Amino acid sequence: MGFEVVVADINAAATKLREAARGVKDADPSADIDDIATALPGSRSGPKATALGTAWKSRFKKWHDDAVAEAREQEKSADSYDASDYASDLRIRQHGLYHRRGIE
Repeated sequence: MGFEVVVADINAAATKLREAARGVKDADPSADIDDIATALPGSRSGPKATALGTAWKSRFKKWHDDAVAEAREQEKSADSYDASDYASDLRIRQHGLYHRRGIE
């Protein structure tokens, strides 16, 4: 039993995460909420709209930052798999050279 890692799939997933992060950043509706607070000075709704806008700014930024961080981790993972495969291939080739020469 074993498994196969497809590094291209990991990198493709990281790319999609980066695209999603940009989409989240662009979808932040907090600027529209700020307009509501400005339009309703002195009302009870104004401060609530400001609080909502602040919460949305924070939440959308966190979603963006988390997606970017996960994309970075996936890219690091793909690089690690590539490096491990390369090192294993070198060891196997080296072992083959020694074995052909009668060296253990």
